[in-house]
Amino acid sequence: MTIRVVIVDDHPSLRAGTRAFFGGASDIEVVGEATTGAEAISLATKLGPDVVLLDIQLPDVSGVEVARQLRDAAPRSAVIVLTGHNTETYATELAKLRIVAILDKTSTAREIVMAVREAAFGRRQIVRQRGEEDGPIVALTERERQVLTLLAGGYRNNQIGDALGMSERTAEFHVGNVLAKLHAKGRGEAVAIARQEGLL
Repeated sequence: MTIRVVIVDDHPSLRAGTRAFFGGASDIEVVGEATTGAEAISLATKLGPDVVLLDIQLPDVSGVEVARQLRDAAPRSAVIVLTGHNTETYATELAKLRIVAILDKTSTAREIVMAVREAAFGRRQIVRQRGEEDGPIVALTERERQVLTLLAGGYRNNQIGDALGMSERTAEFHVGNVLAKLHAKGRGEAVAIARQEGLL
């Protein structure tokens, strides 16, 4: 099965770079590109892609708002947010939306390709249905579980990075993903929710 992807970014070079990542992936096809939120919603509605790679900052509307509208306009499309910013800033807003992952724009080709495949093949299993308002808690990856354990131990981003052999920036993005998936407004709340849900 071919995974159909729409890339949303207002920078041509970044769109081209992201598209190039899929050059060696025979199972992934970029079916459309958009430079604005309005174009993204129109394309996703028309094409019904499996995955939308969405920049968080667009010229006409925020990526968060686009993700909110995509939830209704293209309910079958999984959304992966690409950002060069601190994910914890957006975690609360993204928590209630159908976001599969939050990736740093400096992520490697392998990381982006794997995220797209996981999104398309539904590895974002629902662990437990919470309230409709909060939406489902999405399954944490093995790496995110490791990060969560360190968060529970009071580790900061740089300490998480050192412990797991990654940069502080990469650790920051994993923390943002954990917060978003647990619908948490902060680290303390994420740990509390994880304990309540039996994840710790």
